[in-house]
Amino acid sequence: MSLHRSSTAALVALLALAVLLGTSADDGGQPIVARVSKDASTALYNIAIKVGGVPLLLDLAGPMLWLANCPTPHRIIPCVSHDCDDISTTYRPPGCPKPGLRGEGPCACPAYPRNPVDGRCRSDDATTITLAANATDGQNPLYPVTFRAVGSCAPGELLESLPAGAAGVAGLSRLPLSLPTQFKHPYNGGYYFGITGIAVNQQSVATPPGVFDLDAGSGTGGAVFSTVTPYTALRWDIYWPLRNAFDVATSGIARADKVAPFDLCYQASALTVTRVGYAVPSIELMLDGGRNWTLPGASSLVQVNNNTVCFAFVQMASSMPAAVDSPAVILGGHQMENNLLMFDLVKETFAFSGLLLGIRTTCSNFNFTMGSSY
Repeated sequence: MSLHRSSTAALVALLALAVLLGTSADDGGQPIVARVSKDASTALYNIAIKVGGVPLLLDLAGPMLWLANCPTPHRIIPCVSHDCDDISTTYRPPGCPKPGLRGEGPCACPAYPRNPVDGRCRSDDATTITLAANATDGQNPLYPVTFRAVGSCAPGELLESLPAGAAGVAGLSRLPLSLPTQFKHPYNGGYYFGITGIAVNQQSVATPPGVFDLDAGSGTGGAVFSTVTPYTALRWDIYWPLRNAFDVATSGIARADKVAPFDLCYQASALTVTRVGYAVPSIELMLDGGRNWTLPGASSLVQVNNNTVCFAFVQMASSMPAAVDSPAVILGGHQMENNLLMFDLVKETFAFSGLLLGIRTTCSNFNFTMGSSY
């Protein structure tokens, strides 16, 4: 499937409880793998890529790497340097405060770490951060590797609303300061993909003409992957047609009271469970190129308590942690779970496995027993 506005070479296997990245030339370009885990209390994802196994929040659309409460002293990036030039081209969130006057000492390059969940931004020192992962052959970890990346310090207050224990954010977008080092500087660094329509139970959902169109210059419209949006968020003119079509297709299943943030819920006792989740009509995302991404019951529904299961899509709102610049569809973490996604940023394509439950496996079966540095 086509991937809009790609830049440098990288391969990312996401939400297989692992992330594969192309590392720097220092280790010969060997791909690396790091464990990804879901935080139950926030429904967000951590990646264990910091030295010592300290988790960072995984933000697929995030512009940079940042670490809260940097040690004192810490290495700074000089104002006059190539790295600072890259930092200065990175998107500065609107309303982010300018850095205060620094006392005596060298000029430190400022950076603007942002909490992707609540949108707060601060200014702090750009620095280098040591990371650790495992080299991989694509099937198993091989041996531990450490490497340094340019990122930012951040005040501890930015950790609020992140998973407990997270020490910062690992941004994996295609902007200059993301972990997959980039050479182009698009307005929007998110991973976009093309959707032409949606179907429920193999019946096309009627949506307004052009509703999925992407403005490549501004990042408005289109569909984007996001690991900081727990459940797929849809613009209102897509959400309501899909929600109503699913409502009709499941009319024979007993309803339950709504549980925020969901609008459509069912009695858990009225649902049967199959190998691919609850026995409900599948949702199909019709992609550019003619292929469909099938979302069976494990992806379309979520159990919210012992008695209630809800339609796992939400209407996009200003309070949602949007990935970037008002896309029409933000494909959230729940819908990506137990799918193997591979991004080829040279060919500007991505590939997906479909729900792994259908082939009697899960992402948690990936072998992390060899070469662990933790």
